[in-house]
Amino acid sequence: MIIFFNAKITDHRFYQFNRYNLRSDNRFETAKYCFASFAPLESCVSKYIFYLDLGEFSHRQAELQEFLEKTLPKEKLMLNWHRCNNIDQWREAQQEMAKVDDNLILTATWEDHIFWDSSTDVWQRGLDLINQDPDPRAAMLTSHYPECMRYAHSHWAKLTNCGNFVVYTNKDDSCLRVMKRDFFNWYLDRLAEKGPQSKPIYRVEDFYHGHEDRTLIYQPVKEQLRHFDGYSHVNIGPEYNPPLDIPTGFFDGITIRYGFADIDPEAVNINPLAKNRCQDPINGADYNFLLSDIPAFWRPYIRDIIVNESLDQSAAIAARNQLYLGMTQIDFNSCYGSYTSTSPVPSYWVQNHMVNT
Repeated sequence: MIIFFNAKITDHRFYQFNRYNLRSDNRFETAKYCFASFAPLESCVSKYIFYLDLGEFSHRQAELQEFLEKTLPKEKLMLNWHRCNNIDQWREAQQEMAKVDDNLILTATWEDHIFWDSSTDVWQRGLDLINQDPDPRAAMLTSHYPECMRYAHSHWAKLTNCGNFVVYTNKDDSCLRVMKRDFFNWYLDRLAEKGPQSKPIYRVEDFYHGHEDRTLIYQPVKEQLRHFDGYSHVNIGPEYNPPLDIPTGFFDGITIRYGFADIDPEAVNINPLAKNRCQDPINGADYNFLLSDIPAFWRPYIRDIIVNESLDQSAAIAARNQLYLGMTQIDFNSCYGSYTSTSPVPSYWVQNHMVNT
C-alpha cells in the first residue's frame, strides 16, 4: 500500500467543529499526531508520499521533516513541500506513485484522521480482500466509523466470512479509502477530461463530481481511523465517539492511569466505567476503552501504566462492549439522509470485536 498524504496544514478552518470542552491543538501538532499514528502500518506500506503545504507553519518545515524521518522509515519517505492543487500537480503525484511497485493507494487528503485501532490485523486483512477481489473498483473505507456503519446497513451490506468487514455497492466520493491504482488513475483521467487544468482540486472527492460510477465498498466493522475533531458536523455527540486531543506531553512520554475514579491531570486517565471528558470536564476520564484497546501507535510513547487492581473487570468489559456497539447505533442526520434507531446496525456485525467477560 502507498499512503499518499495531500494536505494544507493551517489553523484557518472552513468549518468549526464542536470540540465541547477539549483543548484545540494547533494543526501542526495535530498533523504530527496523525502522521505518527500511521507508523504501526509500516509492514504493509511500500511508500509514504507527502505533499504538504505548511501554511503559517512553513518556518517549521525542518522540524516536521526531522520528526517524519525519526517516526517513519526514512527509506520509505518521499517529501514534497507543496500541496497538489490542480491537475498538473496531481499528474506530478501520479508519476511519483507510478515509480512504486504497489497496486493499492490510501488517498489521505487530510492531516487529521488518526489510526485508532489497537492492532493492524483488520487493516491488513482489508488490503488482502481488495487485492484478491477481481472488481477494479473494490475499495476499503477507513474512517467516519459511526456514519459508515449506518450507511452500510441502509444499503443492505453483507458481513464477510472473516467477520471483519461488510460489503456493499454504492456511489462513493470518500477521501478516506484504500483504492486500486488503476481506479485512482481512471478517476484522475476523468477529471482531466472535464478541464480546465487550473481548476482547484484539493481532495480526492473532488475527482468524483459529475459522474455516477459505483464502488464496491469494504467497510471495516472495527473502527480504524477516527476524525480528530469528531462528528459534530453530522450531529453526532461525544457520548460514544468523542473528538480527540493530544495527551499532554505525548511526544515526550506518557503515564497511563487505568481504572481510577479520580483524575490525575499529569497522566492519561482511562476508565471504561466513567463518563468521558467531553461529557464531564471535571471528573470525566480521557478515554473509556480497555488496556487492550490502546491505539497501536501509542506504545512507543508510554513510559508507565498504573492499574487500579480493584477495578471490577467484568463491569469494565461490559461497559466497553456497550460503548463499541453504541458507536454503530447513533441517530444522526447528514446530507446523505436521516439514520435512526428504528433501523439499527445488527449486533452480530461487531461480534468479532467484543471482549469476552
